[in-house]
Amino acid sequence: MANIILSDTSLERAEIEDKEHYYLGKAYTFTFEFFIPEDSPIVDNRLVIWQWKQQFEEWVKNRPLIAQRFRNWKYTISFNAHWDPKIKWADMTVCALDAKEVLWKWIIAKYEIKFSEAHDGYIKIYHNWVLLWEYHGKVSSSDEKYPIWKYYKDNFFFKFWLYKDTYEKRVLELKNEEHTAENQKKIEALEKAIQDEKNGKLMTIYFKNYKVQEIA
Repeated sequence: MANIILSDTSLERAEIEDKEHYYLGKAYTFTFEFFIPEDSPIVDNRLVIWQWKQQFEEWVKNRPLIAQRFRNWKYTISFNAHWDPKIKWADMTVCALDAKEVLWKWIIAKYEIKFSEAHDGYIKIYHNWVLLWEYHGKVSSSDEKYPIWKYYKDNFFFKFWLYKDTYEKRVLELKNEEHTAENQKKIEALEKAIQDEKNGKLMTIYFKNYKVQEIA
């Protein structure tokens, strides 16, 4: 097992942030279309493709509230309404799909979200008009350490496209773990993705027709 020190700076971000911010106590419909090509690297590495975040004070901290990830052969949606400051990532996976359900096809995604501190909040997630998951309750990651009165009123915002660990970082993590045949396969897939990047073949996700409408 290798004894390798990892760096928290080994991240790659190519994100666009919606210029509009959204209000606590209001409900919105977010719709967009996305396409993940069939030649995308299928590797064991963190990849966030879009997320709603909550801003705590100017230039200080923001928290992922709802996030979509693609890792290995899984597309997952996570929700974090109960932030635990002792845990770096306290997200709860609320929906997991096999890659075959999202790869190689255009998906129309629709999210109905009411940001709220109370039980009147809700989230409804649709793919191609089919309901994937529904939740009713608090939709805010405030807690005792970060109470809601310290947040901006228009403190929710949306970011899309790619945010991932570098493949090199993930290879080092796996080399720090127990040597198994499964881990060796993961390393080989990552090393191929590294070589593909060097040859100009980058991870690509297509995204279009983003619209937001307030729900009366």
